[in-house]
Amino acid sequence: MRPSLCDMCMLRAPWRDHDQGFFGDHTKGVYVSKHADYTFHYQRGREPRAGDEGEVVMLLLVTGRTKYFPSRDDGAQPTPGFHCHESPNHLEFYVWDEGTLATPPRHSCRALPLWAVRWRAVSNDRVGIAHDQ
Repeated sequence: MRPSLCDMCMLRAPWRDHDQGFFGDHTKGVYVSKHADYTFHYQRGREPRAGDEGEVVMLLLVTGRTKYFPSRDDGAQPTPGFHCHESPNHLEFYVWDEGTLATPPRHSCRALPLWAVRWRAVSNDRVGIAHDQ
């Protein structure tokens, strides 16, 4: 896993309204979640619909010393003395190491890909089950 090479964030393209990472600069680290279904929204910018397909990479992750963020802090830099930032809802982590902080960024040694899982959304006919907001 390696940081985003987003041209806007690397200052190689004109800036427009853009997410720099809600609690970590995504050009210097990697965002991961401990809940695969939580990440589905990021693949299309919306909740999955019946018929949608995607892929999730399952990782072995070493978070190290973690700093909890109680609220959004766009583009926060990696915190000295820590190895990871944790999201306000405890569902995402932003990790970095020497590789992700290098120029150009290299792969992180904190996140080891194990499997790639392809998924396809099906219609949900269940009722009365609240969605985690």
